[in-house]
Amino acid sequence: MMTSTPRGARFARPAFVRPLAAQLWYGINAIVSNPPAALIAYRAACGEGGDCADARRLLREFDASGTF
Repeated sequence: MMTSTPRGARFARPAFVRPLAAQLWYGINAIVSNPPAALIAYRAACGEGGDCADARRLLREFDASGTF
């Protein structure tokens, strides 16, 4: 069963509900073609005292903007 891609995740493949289905899809695809593999990670510093709410908000806004 497939579902929509979760927000913040950009994949060159469909998003699967079950991890096994995703692994099988990737394995079969790797046998018949050369699937792309990449990781893009962003981070934002938490505020003083370990308050990370602003950092999370900043990353969510950045993700929603679609700016990579």
